[in-house]
Amino acid sequence: MRFRYDFGFVATSSFWGYQVYLAILNVIKKQKLLFCLPFFFMHTLSYAFGGDWSSEVGLEGTVFAEESETSDTRSNFSLFISTEYYEDWNDGDDSFIFSPRFRLDQNDSERNTFDVSELAWVHVEDTWEIRTGIREVSWGVSLMGGVVDVVNQTSIVEDFFGAKLGQPMINLSLVQDWGILDLFVLTGFRKASLPGPDSRPGLPFELNTDESKISLQNEEIIGLDYAARWQHSWESFEWALSYFYGTSREADIDFNYNVADPGIVSTYDNINQLGVELIYIWNGYSFKYESKTVKGANNRGAGIGMYTAGLIGFEYTWGSVFGGNYDIMWDVSYMHDDRKSSFSAIMEKDIFALGVLNFNDEFDTRISFGSIWDVEDDEGIFLINAERRIAESWKATMFAVYFYAEQKETPPEVIEQQSAAELDRLLRGFELFGDSELEKIIDSFGTLIVEHGIFSDEVGDAIDNLQTIVDNVTFREDNKLAVLKDESFIRIILTHYF
Repeated sequence: MRFRYDFGFVATSSFWGYQVYLAILNVIKKQKLLFCLPFFFMHTLSYAFGGDWSSEVGLEGTVFAEESETSDTRSNFSLFISTEYYEDWNDGDDSFIFSPRFRLDQNDSERNTFDVSELAWVHVEDTWEIRTGIREVSWGVSLMGGVVDVVNQTSIVEDFFGAKLGQPMINLSLVQDWGILDLFVLTGFRKASLPGPDSRPGLPFELNTDESKISLQNEEIIGLDYAARWQHSWESFEWALSYFYGTSREADIDFNYNVADPGIVSTYDNINQLGVELIYIWNGYSFKYESKTVKGANNRGAGIGMYTAGLIGFEYTWGSVFGGNYDIMWDVSYMHDDRKSSFSAIMEKDIFALGVLNFNDEFDTRISFGSIWDVEDDEGIFLINAERRIAESWKATMFAVYFYAEQKETPPEVIEQQSAAELDRLLRGFELFGDSELEKIIDSFGTLIVEHGIFSDEVGDAIDNLQTIVDNVTFREDNKLAVLKDESFIRIILTHYF
């Protein structure tokens, strides 16, 4: 729930809201984060420009169940701010929206973020609309996150389950009797935000996320991506067909094979994606299906041809339970992804189940229980979320995530086979005057030996780094969640709306 009123009202009627404002402003001055100052002066300027403002300021505290392999951080705090300005004119035919957000984290520099979610002008006619600027667009029918959702890039650093990053675009929407057709021209491709060495939840090895590549093919279209989506309905059926051509939002992740400074290289390839969405409503049930077929993706530099991913499930709301105002919403889906050996495909054969208990009271109290369970590998993720408004403009949220996974012992003969296969792959890709992975390893070892000597600590560390690379590039397909086994956490969020 958001309450819209101007800054002057907040400053005079909400003492605590004003104190939060001053405290945040003081932090920004101390941290020299001057680019955030517009957040705190935009409300004052609203008198000059008119329009409506809605903002939120929050404090987030996280406690982790145990230390991880790369970090001894057990607790963390972060501050987040987001605001939205909306103005319309010409009897609502034209509108403008501006929505920036900012986060300041105690320990993780990767979470010190500033992003503009929306900065767009929208013009509406009887049979068409045009939307120009930075926007967020969502495709798909699943509460877990759309399989076909491809327009916006995501940040798993901002939110472990993915927060959308604003995408510059021109979107023409045609509204006709035969349905709604949305045409997109997308520019300004954005790389995904990956965990850094201090990130929690994070990965069990330090990452240098500065290295990334965009496929050379992308330069042929001058950085432009294209998409189209047609949606329609008939009686109890709703469906949509979508197509995307351009730079994939999912990165092909691999090591840089630099044993002196091991890191991640994220390569973004050009893909063609065809998406299908379907909803059928019957007796209170919503049966849902969505899938995508993708061509052009790679796994560690090797083409994987064409693959499909999808989900099928249902949603049902049971009202007036326990003889009161409560209602319970259930959502159950099965998710499948052909890319079983890809680190990007964590949920390749999983069941997602979510139950939401709504109290329907004056405090908007809600409790959610969810799980993502791998039906073959006996590992999963359990979620609890509870939220309640504690005053007219304050809300408290508790969010807990438990990763049920254990590091499975790989038989020595399997490790030997995997290592031999990895060495064979490196040897086959070696080029005397090329830029192969094996050459990168040899060059980085040679540089360390020349600079520090063969028996130096630096060379010893490089050998350990090489083992880390080998251990993680040959991870078990049936034990993907093991990399998150130490990352279970509980998060408390206090949010003030004004």
